[in-house]
Amino acid sequence: IYDLQGRYKDATKWFSVLTARIPNDSNTLSRLGQLYLNANEDPQEAMHYKLESFRNFPLDLDVIGWIGSEFVKDELYGKSIYFFQQAALIQPNEVKWGLMIASALRRVEEYESALREYERLQQRFPGNSECKRNILTLRQMLGKVDRH
Repeated sequence: IYDLQGRYKDATKWFSVLTARIPNDSNTLSRLGQLYLNANEDPQEAMHYKLESFRNFPLDLDVIGWIGSEFVKDELYGKSIYFFQQAALIQPNEVKWGLMIASALRRVEEYESALREYERLQQRFPGNSECKRNILTLRQMLGKVDRH
């Protein structure tokens, strides 16, 4: 109720009580992390609770996507790759996870790996223009341009 009223500090307090009683409930942990964000509290606390939620239930795509995106925002691309790979295992027919993996690989300057990931995605999702564009860019960067 406090959450719905925008009283995030009160909601955080009660969710903390709940996690003390039920420490492994992934939904409660994730919600507590979200409350820290909503209250503009410590973002490290938010990450802590989201990671705990993932540890207890590693199949929640909302949590996985949030964690991966936060690592990207913090320019910790190497860490984000793991979470995007987990999401891709859970949702293999969703191209966005592969695109996020490939993008993170580019940002850590793993250009060959990024190219392989984009090419793999292009085979699975042939109509994806982002894959095509990135394949061409990476091939040029790596000196692998086809000249016909």
